[in-house]
Amino acid sequence: VCSKGKLVHCPSHSDEHPSLSISYENGKTLYHCHAGCSQAAVGLALRETPQDAREGLLPHPSDLVAVYQYKGATGVIAEKGRFQSGGTKTFKWRKPGGEWTGGIKIAEMPLFGDVGTDGPVYFVEGEKAAEACQKHGLNAVTHAGGAGTRDFGECMNVLQGRTVLLWPDNDAPGREHMLRVQASLKGIATVHILAIPLALPEKGDAWDYFTMGGTVEALQSALITGPVIDYLAVDSMKRDDAEQVEDEGVIAVYDFA
Repeated sequence: VCSKGKLVHCPSHSDEHPSLSISYENGKTLYHCHAGCSQAAVGLALRETPQDAREGLLPHPSDLVAVYQYKGATGVIAEKGRFQSGGTKTFKWRKPGGEWTGGIKIAEMPLFGDVGTDGPVYFVEGEKAAEACQKHGLNAVTHAGGAGTRDFGECMNVLQGRTVLLWPDNDAPGREHMLRVQASLKGIATVHILAIPLALPEKGDAWDYFTMGGTVEALQSALITGPVIDYLAVDSMKRDDAEQVEDEGVIAVYDFA
């Protein structure tokens, strides 16, 4: 039995690596074996699985803790659901008002959040972090994809001419992600990286910062100045000043090819 929302072992074949996705939508159980088992074979195997084990595979609607709306020029174009069970979180997409069946192309999604009309825009990782910034009166956005995103599509164009403050999660993937964001904003916006003036936990983000008592005022002095990174492309960057990088406490990651 695996955590809800994750791939699980398919009961219809010898499944060394989990390949079966199962979801619960509007009272219906939806399943798909990525190894190629037919719907009929999986359905029969599931019916023959003991009830207590079968129930452990199914995500429950009560695991849905938040719905984030991605808006375009015509209104809401997609919704992203945050499902959480215990310490495990997963995300699913749907068309507005539809079922959580996906079918969304991340590269075609706009940014989530509000860029405002003036002032700096804080670019964070994750909708929860963006909302935490907005609750404190900041213009804040995030990208629809995860930390490994390389294709940002055209969503960054909305930041044309703005000052953007990158707020990476407190881990290596988060810092790498913001360097890619920085590269994608080349020629579009004036970009600065934040050095958060508070000891955040591993993977800590803007939500953690404000929850721990961090203030907007303290962020004013959190900018890293100087040419720490020279971004050549989304997958190719270099350090310009290794000594400054060390002094500022920033892990500079480059050459992602």
